[in-house]
Amino acid sequence: RASRGARGDAIDALLAELAGVDAAGLEPSVAKASLAALARRAAEVLDDRRGEDEKKKPAAGGGAKRRKTGKTAREAQEPPLADSETTCDRCGKVCATVIALAGHKRFCDGGAWRCDWCKCRADECSGKNPGPRGRSTLCGACGSRYRAGHSGPPRQNEDGQYVCEACGKALESIVALGGHRRFCD
Repeated sequence: RASRGARGDAIDALLAELAGVDAAGLEPSVAKASLAALARRAAEVLDDRRGEDEKKKPAAGGGAKRRKTGKTAREAQEPPLADSETTCDRCGKVCATVIALAGHKRFCDGGAWRCDWCKCRADECSGKNPGPRGRSTLCGACGSRYRAGHSGPPRQNEDGQYVCEACGKALESIVALGGHRRFCD
């Protein structure tokens, strides 16, 4: 016989379980509980109020559901706070909630962090990477150079441009130098 899809297969499984409960000769209280559980599962399978397309998909992050107000239940319960209560004391960023502020403070350095090799700030690079002096000492570009075996920052000319060691071409950024080196002979 042709398959009726997942819904049909689920109905067949429920009918087989129902036949098993009937044939098992269970005590009335046990049989009643088993039949009640089967009835609940059957109601879920046969629920036509929602079509397969209309079923809600879980949130991308698997997080809390947002209400019509656009806030989670926890955010809706939080009383409105003064800006001074949700402002980072290190960098001055204003966060919407105390929870958001706590998450921000875990990684905030107040703008003091600089890459050991190229001296860029955290907001100018693509993340912090481990270097010769430990974790979070190099920017993303310098960190990949370090992992590739380099022992220091790339050479710069008097204009502050990065110079390719193979051909001598001057480039504006370390990222541009990395892209150039992949194809430089």
